[in-house]
Amino acid sequence: MKGIVASEGLAVGRIFRVEEAQVVKPFFTTEEHELTRLRNAALLSIDQLTQIRNHVMDHLGKEEALVFSAHIEILKDPVMMEEICQLIRKDVVAEEAVDEIIRNYVELFLSMEDEYMRLRSSDIRDVGKRMLNNLQNFGKNLFSGMEPNSIVVAHDLSPSETAQLPLDKTVGFITEIGGRTSHTSIFARNLGIPALVGVNGAMKLPNNTLMFLNAIEGEVVRILPGELDFYLTRIREHEKKNRELEDTKFLPAVTTDNHRVEVAANIGSPREAEIAVRSGAEGVGLFRTEFLFMERTGFPDEAEQFEVYSEVARSMGERPVIVRLLDIGVDKRLSYYKMPDEMNPLLGKRAMRLLLEHHEILETQLKAILRTSLTGNVKVMLPMIATVEEIRAARNIIDGIIAEMKNEGAAEELQIEIGITVEVPSVAISPDLFVDEVDFFSIGSNDLIQYTFAADRMNQDVSYLYQPCHPSILRMVKNVIDIAHDKGKWAGVCGEMAGDPVTAPLLLGMGLDEFSMSIASIPRIKYLIRHLSLKECRELVEESFRLKTHAEVDALVRNFLQQKKIAL
Repeated sequence: MKGIVASEGLAVGRIFRVEEAQVVKPFFTTEEHELTRLRNAALLSIDQLTQIRNHVMDHLGKEEALVFSAHIEILKDPVMMEEICQLIRKDVVAEEAVDEIIRNYVELFLSMEDEYMRLRSSDIRDVGKRMLNNLQNFGKNLFSGMEPNSIVVAHDLSPSETAQLPLDKTVGFITEIGGRTSHTSIFARNLGIPALVGVNGAMKLPNNTLMFLNAIEGEVVRILPGELDFYLTRIREHEKKNRELEDTKFLPAVTTDNHRVEVAANIGSPREAEIAVRSGAEGVGLFRTEFLFMERTGFPDEAEQFEVYSEVARSMGERPVIVRLLDIGVDKRLSYYKMPDEMNPLLGKRAMRLLLEHHEILETQLKAILRTSLTGNVKVMLPMIATVEEIRAARNIIDGIIAEMKNEGAAEELQIEIGITVEVPSVAISPDLFVDEVDFFSIGSNDLIQYTFAADRMNQDVSYLYQPCHPSILRMVKNVIDIAHDKGKWAGVCGEMAGDPVTAPLLLGMGLDEFSMSIASIPRIKYLIRHLSLKECRELVEESFRLKTHAEVDALVRNFLQQKKIAL
């Protein structure tokens, strides 16, 4: 069976199938009794989700715990709960009332044009499932009776179910639905559990069947008699490779012909900064500050932000920390701030466009970052820049704050490097218009690709247009790097391209200075860079520019790495 790799790894184990509990709707008793049952189920659900959120926060971090805060808010929504109560007052049993209202909300959210709102439908579905389970007093652990070395198989696993997987018994999991960007997939990667999603017909696999889960090539294979040693050998070879990566992660990212680059981490919290250091990060190439704003009931003040930024700077020591200004909009929203209703929010008022209209939010964040820069190696990055005027407007505000801080007695030498994310084609096509305005470029490849191909990267119907190896993307990236170097400035990538072993050799050959990626990718990319030469990567880039399609370039790089005996 084939599927989508949600979390890389190999595993041998026996199938443990998770069957969804069937809700049996009881007879209606009295209105008072049904309302009491509803209230008790809601309180129990909130208590359960609070425990799960705290557990996830302790083990995975604040960013990953946000989804459970959202689930709790859904349960506390007075409008939704009143709609359920109104049905109960019409002599509808609590289970049926919850089921009907949850279905209505799921359908409503799925019908919305905004991709962020459509994705929230899965959160509502998860909350409804938990409520129904608690109304029925199942009290049954989904994973009870599970033996060690089990591969969990389910139609779907909600984030809360994934967070409760018994890690001492789970070697991997498979679901019939889901995508790589779902919360469940993200949890699997953070937990280090091999996982496949979107495996059609997975629930037909018989319990206790011995299987090989290949969450690298995207398949699950039944192990026939006499084949076990073959698959165990593959796992041992994979583990040996991982040990080599571990041995490499604290070494500098230097090519075989002595060209040095920087390998940095994308983070969203102080805890992730600590993990990044332990994973070999040479800096933070992208600190997503929006998560500091999302887990609250109001905007954080300067002191609160300063404390967080300082904690990250302390964790990184002398290593650079690039703080991206608040980038809300589309898929990241604040519960306490009403975003404008737009026909196409991907192309609307978000990130820097929003901040330049709300100086009080921007200035508070900048003051906290500038204060941190007095004691830490901190830089600031402006998100979603499309015009020179936006940079100049932001610089004027920064200069004004610096002048004010110096008047108040701040160090006279106070200054800070200012860069922009290159994610809008207007910048990538003509970086020469922008380079004199900034100290560095950081290419946000995810957004650059979707804006270049006019294809929402969260829309599965056009996901085939996510083509990082397409010659048009590669030419734009090289153009940005070349222009930066011509002016004595540096360029980095803070999108998926930096941590992808297929695109990394191309970026290396183009002369990229900084590779910033998810923490888990750092050891592998360092290993890759240390086994390549700049000369051969430059030749690879020249050859790729003679091709016309993403597939041709992808095949070229894979063949190159295969000849070098470097496994992807």
